[in-house]
Amino acid sequence: MADEVVVIDSGSTDKTIPLSEAAGARVVPSPWLGGGKQKRLGEDASKHNWMLDLDGDEIITPELAEEIRALFADGKEPPCPVYTFELVTKPPVGEPWWDASVVKRNRFYDRRVIRARDHAGWDQLGNSAGNEGRQVQAQDSARLVHRP
Repeated sequence: MADEVVVIDSGSTDKTIPLSEAAGARVVPSPWLGGGKQKRLGEDASKHNWMLDLDGDEIITPELAEEIRALFADGKEPPCPVYTFELVTKPPVGEPWWDASVVKRNRFYDRRVIRARDHAGWDQLGNSAGNEGRQVQAQDSARLVHRP
């Protein structure tokens, strides 16, 4: 799905680092700076300009992965600088809550145009350039899934 995976690790005590490295990710150790600052660090550590912002407890559905791939299918960059995903919760047991607790998040973007806020307490994508996110979703299953 991605040419590069960057994991910002803030002193995890589980197997985050070895599992990430074994999967091919580049791990950047950092003290906890706050949500927005951590995401900014990830942007700065990346070698590409298009960012797919995921937290450690989030996954993309295969359908959403296909939609993202399609944005690059013609060899050109996507036409919109920021894309909005619907984030749904997947409880520990059962199916995702496709129609409950759904929130929209700008999570796929061109860092040359828009950046994560350089803020300790706010980790949502800044929108100072006036770029409204374009919805990415062809079907219910093409969403970002949060696994608490």
